[in-house]
Amino acid sequence: MLMQPSDTEFSKMVVHAERALLTVLDPKKNERVSVITDQECEDVALAFKEACQRLGLSSELVHLGNRSKGHFRDISPEVERDLNHSDIYINTFVSYADETPFRIKLLDLEMKKGARIAHAPGIDKKMLLEGALTADFESMWDTAKDLMDAMADAVEVHITTEAGTDVRLKVANRQFQTDIKIKKNELGNLPAGEIWCAPLEDGADGIVIVDGTIGDFGFPPSPVKIWIKNGKVADVECDDREFTEKLKEVLHADEMSDVIGELGIGLNKGAKLIGNMLVDEKAAGTIHIAFGNNIDFYGGKNDSSMHRDFLVRNPDMTITYSDGSRKKIMEKGSLLL
Repeated sequence: MLMQPSDTEFSKMVVHAERALLTVLDPKKNERVSVITDQECEDVALAFKEACQRLGLSSELVHLGNRSKGHFRDISPEVERDLNHSDIYINTFVSYADETPFRIKLLDLEMKKGARIAHAPGIDKKMLLEGALTADFESMWDTAKDLMDAMADAVEVHITTEAGTDVRLKVANRQFQTDIKIKKNELGNLPAGEIWCAPLEDGADGIVIVDGTIGDFGFPPSPVKIWIKNGKVADVECDDREFTEKLKEVLHADEMSDVIGELGIGLNKGAKLIGNMLVDEKAAGTIHIAFGNNIDFYGGKNDSSMHRDFLVRNPDMTITYSDGSRKKIMEKGSLLL
């Protein structure tokens, strides 16, 4: 049974929801907001709806229904009808690995409406009570701007770790984005706290040792090794054979699901690794590499039904610029800006 928050907890959730709305989505009075939710996350959705009301915003809940007949596979006619044009969409629902195609379809539908989208699959009330959603987003925004400036003329990012990661990603002319300030026709996450780009689809080579969270799967049973060649997954290895087969299945779900799709850098000092990628990929001191869909990223060309993130802890990161110069901007997870 879903545990309802107490009145005190709910009030605190609303306060942090309001603060996140103001700093990340910058709503204007009388703008329209749709909060899309499922039964499991309705308490979070109601907190955002209440925050909208306090800010003078017109808001509505859009219910996805229940999963009694299995996980969501497509956008129902009822949900599509209810997704009237809004200025802001906030997606608050449980995150399941096999619902990735559904989430991509939903985002595509929302993006076509030209809105600002806060995507929060896997959000729960704890995130609104402590941790990543209570962080100092204004300070984080300053850090994000400095880091994006440092990446402005980058052509290659070289990432290494003591665990064995050694991968090079080509990023020439691939602009970095952030979710700390979401603008019109853009999407980001709540909790916010990263910058990211779409690397060149054939421009990644090396090995990634995943010693952190994997999107929708949580913490792996043991570190996962991913070999990348010419931008595609060449091999995957984990001590747990059954887990390895599950990863191979999602990484080879369609023609582009094994193609490099994202390089992300976490900046949120309030985020701690909890096994939920929504939070973990924002954690300061981490980077994540994703394969699959990135058509909503600047320059992204991967039209896949999947998008799978893999997190790496405490990396070193060196940038090569178009003039051939190099600069180390991260050491063991600490930014050197």
